[in-house]
Amino acid sequence: MQVTNCGRGVHTREVKGLERLKKELPPSWYAFTNLDLTLGLGKSREIDVIIVSDHRIFFVDIKDWNGKIENRDGRWWNAPSWQRRSVMRVS
Repeated sequence: MQVTNCGRGVHTREVKGLERLKKELPPSWYAFTNLDLTLGLGKSREIDVIIVSDHRIFFVDIKDWNGKIENRDGRWWNAPSWQRRSVMRVS
């Protein structure tokens, strides 16, 4: 997979995940990293990776979390000790 950095650079915590994607996905696919999505005046979110395949486009958020990850009522749970709010609506 061909990777193009579109931002300030890949975060240290994301390097391992991005290298794995680059190695495992087909060489004909393209990836664009660290894009800013404007949500409104003064509001934005970073998209870690957008992957363009032959027939689909994937938006990827890379995490360096360990263990089982679940979604309960719109929150990400990693192990029993903490939770994070999901930015994605769960359906």
